[in-house]
Amino acid sequence: MLGSDDTVYVIPSFQRPYAWENKQIADLCADIEKAYNASGYHYLSSFHLVPINKIAVDPLHEFIEDAKKILSGSDDKILETKKMTSVKIYAVIDGQQRLTTLFFLAHLFYKNRGGSRQNLEVALSCGINIPRLIQNPKDDHDFMMSIVDFIWSPGTSIATPKTQSQKHMQSNFNKLQNWCNSNPTSNSAINFLNSPNFKTIAIELEASYGLTSFMILNDRGKDLTVLEKFKALLIEFAYDALRSSSSAQSILISQLHRAFGDLYKILDICIYVNLFSNKPGAADSAIIRLLSCYIRIDQEADKTSIWQGAEESYQEFFRKKLAETPITKVSHFCMTRHVMCLG
Repeated sequence: MLGSDDTVYVIPSFQRPYAWENKQIADLCADIEKAYNASGYHYLSSFHLVPINKIAVDPLHEFIEDAKKILSGSDDKILETKKMTSVKIYAVIDGQQRLTTLFFLAHLFYKNRGGSRQNLEVALSCGINIPRLIQNPKDDHDFMMSIVDFIWSPGTSIATPKTQSQKHMQSNFNKLQNWCNSNPTSNSAINFLNSPNFKTIAIELEASYGLTSFMILNDRGKDLTVLEKFKALLIEFAYDALRSSSSAQSILISQLHRAFGDLYKILDICIYVNLFSNKPGAADSAIIRLLSCYIRIDQEADKTSIWQGAEESYQEFFRKKLAETPITKVSHFCMTRHVMCLG
C-alpha cells in the first residue's frame, strides 16, 4: 500500500486518534519475527478505504481541503503528480492504527537498508514531495512528521507530545526502533516487510458503505464502545433522514464528522492530562455521560441524566429520542443544530 508513487492516505478527523499500546507493537514484532524465522507467512488484516472526490456531494470531499492545508497547498496542483497524473486520495475508514504503525516501520526499514524517505513520498508537479500518509488533526500530522524527520536526521529532535495520541506515537516508535536495532535477528526480520509472504489487502468501499462500516466491527469480534455506537447511530440516522437530498446529506455528514473530530481531540487531551481514565472504554463512557447531562439538563431540565450511566444514557435517551423522531419530519436545519451541539 505505502509503496504506490501516486497514492496518499488520509486519516480523517472523525477517526479516533492513534491509540495503539505497546502490547500491539510487541505482538506485531513477534509475529514478524516468527514468520521470518520459520519462512512462513503473515497476513495483516485488511484496510477499508473510501476514495475522496472533489465533488461537493461527496461527504468526504472537504478532507481534500484538510489535506491541502496540512501540506500548505493552496490550489489543485497539490493533486497532480510529477508525472502529470492525478494523485489518488483515500480516506482510511478502518486500519488507521496499523497504517500509522507500518508508516514508521517502513521508514525504519528504508533507513536501515540505505533507502530514501522518498520511497514513502509522492512527488508533485509543483516540485515538492508529500508523505503518503496524512494524519488529522494537523497537530498529530506535524508530530508524526517530526518522528520521520528524526529517523532520517538523527540530530533533529522529536517534538514534545501534547496529547495522548502523540504520546502513543512516540512510545510505540521507540519500541519499534529498539526492536529494529536490538539484535541481529530482529534487524534481519524487518526484511520480511519486503517479502511476498507479508501481505494485506485494501478494500475500496463506496462512501455510503464506508462511512458506516464501523457499525459492523463487532461482527469481527470487536465490541464497540458506547461512544462508537453513538457515532454510528447518528450517522445512520443522518443518512436515512437526508437520503432524498444528496447535497444536504453531504453538508450534514461533513458537520457530523467535524463535530466528532473536535470531540475526539477533547477526549484525547482529557486522557493525556489524567482527567479521564485511559482504561479501554472508560473515557468514551465519561464523555457520553457528560454529553447526556449537558443536553438534557440545559435543554430539557431532565435531572435523571445525572444518575444514569453511559450505556443507559445511550439506550434510554439518545437512541430512544432518535427512534421516536419521524425521519420525514427532520429538517436539515434541525438536524444540523442537534449535531453541532456536539462540537
